[in-house]
Amino acid sequence: MITKVPFPHGMIPEFLNRDVYEKLRTTWPDEKDFIQMSAGSYNKLSLSERFGAPKYYEFLSAYPQWKAAYKYFKSTAFREDILFRLGIPLPEECTSRFEFSSMPAQGGFIRPHRDIKTKIVTVVLPMTDVEEPAGTDIYLPKQ
Repeated sequence: MITKVPFPHGMIPEFLNRDVYEKLRTTWPDEKDFIQMSAGSYNKLSLSERFGAPKYYEFLSAYPQWKAAYKYFKSTAFREDILFRLGIPLPEECTSRFEFSSMPAQGGFIRPHRDIKTKIVTVVLPMTDVEEPAGTDIYLPKQ
């Protein structure tokens, strides 16, 4: 399902096989290795190629299931597939980023914002227990 208010967004139910999801969920990286990202527009933790790179690559090397996910999300095949599903041709220069991020239950946030002009799509894969609600809140814009 794709809707366009306030911008195009959609959800793919059961994107991952349950066993694969559980292996990823139960091996989430230790948040002590994440970098605190605090600014006026966000308060989150990040572990990525840009923030905490040594621990990021160490973690990926230690967990084959995450290394496989990383390779998939960084692949041309993934970019082609996701853009095909959105009806967007793959640009000549097209890359992808893969990061672990987390927002503290108390005070974590990302304010509404515009992404950079070159960003085409963001994919969010919530990692929660089966009983917990999962997802991303999308609010209607105010005037």
